[in-house]
Amino acid sequence: EERECRRLNNVRFMYLKNNWVILILRLTDSNLKVPEEKAAKVATKIEKELFSFFRDTDAKYKNKYRSLMFNLKDPKNNVSIYIYIFFLT
Repeated sequence: EERECRRLNNVRFMYLKNNWVILILRLTDSNLKVPEEKAAKVATKIEKELFSFFRDTDAKYKNKYRSLMFNLKDPKNNVSIYIYIFFLT
């Protein structure tokens, strides 16, 4: 059980870190003046909501995470960055 708990935490931490990096990169590329602390809070909220919905880091969790991150990474998708930053904080 302890090993499983560590596995969950490692996956969640990795996704949280990746999410934060993507948010920072998108904010740097945009004209939005949003502090890094706010991006970190948004990344944390996204991961917490994702985990609370799926209750595990299984394939469904990973697929949803990938979908969210692809939408956020897409430079043509400016709507998602505004939604993430302004509505999730």
